[in-house]
Amino acid sequence: MASGKRQTTPRLSRVEERLLIEGAQHDRARFADLYDEYFEITYAYIARRVQRRSEAEDVTAEVFRKALENLPRFKWTGAPFASWLMRIAGNTIVDRGKRASRETNVDSDESNAPVKSSPSGSTPMAVNGGVASISSRLASVMRPKRRGSLNTMRTPEDM
Repeated sequence: MASGKRQTTPRLSRVEERLLIEGAQHDRARFADLYDEYFEITYAYIARRVQRRSEAEDVTAEVFRKALENLPRFKWTGAPFASWLMRIAGNTIVDRGKRASRETNVDSDESNAPVKSSPSGSTPMAVNGGVASISSRLASVMRPKRRGSLNTMRTPEDM
């Protein structure tokens, strides 16, 4: 752009956007056009919501990977394609936050559990239910997710 500012809104009309999406649905190589069109706005959205640049880059890559995987299921409703990408981005950020929180909780449970030697004297064992606490947390993480929760990616057809 001549002014040196980043593009924050797509340049496409609705008709052009729809044709681009349909083309990418039929030929995955044409997804690169969608990537080029929506990268900056998607990255800007994510960068405002995460702490580190490297995390913003990782989340952006994950968003476009998920979009490519789910593009065949995308149904045109007239809503901007960017809104679908922002929903994927929001869900991805929430999922990563939950995963980091669980990892932190499991790590702190393990480090805070009192340790004693096993009967053989070689392997440490957690005492006072430390292992049971970790097991119950893992079991809750492994439960199937409810449909419609924030951490499931939805497409416009699911709405």
